[in-house]
Amino acid sequence: KAFEYGLRAAVITHPRPEDLCRVWTQLLPGIAEKHSGDGGPIYTAALQQALALLTDQIGAPNREP
Repeated sequence: KAFEYGLRAAVITHPRPEDLCRVWTQLLPGIAEKHSGDGGPIYTAALQQALALLTDQIGAPNREP
């Protein structure tokens, strides 16, 4: 849980959220592909859920007015 909170803090306080979003968008397919077969279907589902949550959090600063 501490890692999750640390990651959220890094996303929220990133000085250039547009750059963070762009880089994340480029990295995301590789992360999903690299780890999709690790640990079975439960692991894969948890990974997809975590990546979706991170994607929402990283994209959030770009959607605010």
